[in-house]
Amino acid sequence: MRDVVKSLEPAIPISNVGSMEQRFSKAIAPRLFNMWLLGIFSALALALAMIGIYGLISQTVGQRTAEIGIRMALGAGRLQVVKLVVGGSVIVMAAGLVLGLAGAAATTRQLGSMLYGVQPLDPVTLALVPIVFLAVAALAALAPTRRATKVDPVVALRQN
Repeated sequence: MRDVVKSLEPAIPISNVGSMEQRFSKAIAPRLFNMWLLGIFSALALALAMIGIYGLISQTVGQRTAEIGIRMALGAGRLQVVKLVVGGSVIVMAAGLVLGLAGAAATTRQLGSMLYGVQPLDPVTLALVPIVFLAVAALAALAPTRRATKVDPVVALRQN
């Protein structure tokens, strides 16, 4: 392209020549970097939430081992133990989701200028995020719930 312009008009200085794709890539590079950075931090936050939920439920199961053992000794089946562990976890998760959605609704108005192509109170986002968090919480609760269903009533009663 430089040779063609130079052959037509040698007096015109030519600089900063590039394809449309190169110019477009250069123009959106900062936003792309911010998007990747936000994605990485979001994944980290989701992993930390999963670890926190796992720790909370695991500690609760550990503290209630004797109670779970007594319930199983009195005839509670695995399904009742799962309902006990998951039921308490769901209450905590629901409270966290309600507070999180309220916080999101309050702060997105200030962050609206940073959003591109999404409304501050986007219903799809506000519906999808709690579903993702519930799925992550369910995944985090699997191991402690399995451990609770395998409590031996005799061992649990001896610890008490």
